Amino acid sequence: EAAAAHHSAAVSLAKEGIEGDAGAMPANLLEIDQTQIDEHHLAKKVRLHKMDMTKKLPEGKVDAAISRFGAWCYLRRDEDASKTLSMLAQRLKVGGLFIFEFWSPLGWNPQQHWEEADLPDGTRVVRLTRPNLELRDDVYEFEMEHIAIQDGALVENFSEGHGLRLRTPFQTRAMLLRNGFEVLAMTQGAREGKRMDPPTPNEFRVMCIARRA
Repeated sequence: EAAAAHHSAAVSLAKEGIEGDAGAMPANLLEIDQTQIDEHHLAKKVRLHKMDMTKKLPEGKVDAAISRFGAWCYLRRDEDASKTLSMLAQRLKVGGLFIFEFWSPLGWNPQQHWEEADLPDGTRVVRLTRPNLELRDDVYEFEMEHIAIQDGALVENFSEGHGLRLRTPFQTRAMLLRNGFEVLAMTQGAREGKRMDPPTPNEFRVMCIARRA
């Protein structure tokens, strides 16, 4: 079995015959997750949980745990990260894998991003990402403004703020070692075009594969 912090990872694994648990916090995200699982007829393979990974993880032993899209970075304090690793160590079987993405300050390059996407119902969503503050205490703070347009008219406009902790590969490796994990590999985790090559010195997104000792 595998535990995942995002339904897409659990769905991908379930398609290969691997059972798993997936977690999220907002109710609307859980509804989206459930829809995806139902569409792929994977309800018997994927179990959804409303949970905060800093406080609780699914019960039972698992072979692997996966955290994607920088979710790990929301553990801003080292105490929270260590607590989560301790809970993972209790859930993972000896030799079990923790695969996750972290962001490094060595490749931090804040900039405004403008992205557009067309939804199936004809709505066009525009998202503008703005860094709010300079890097401070290795926490990257930014705001995402979303504009939804349908038939040429504005239908929704909202913003959401984020604050993510950045850690270097050295800091991440040391934290894993302190909490009973050994690092098997770190690879390039660029949003588009992840590679199995070791991260460059100025890599921003890094994938890490750690094993419970």
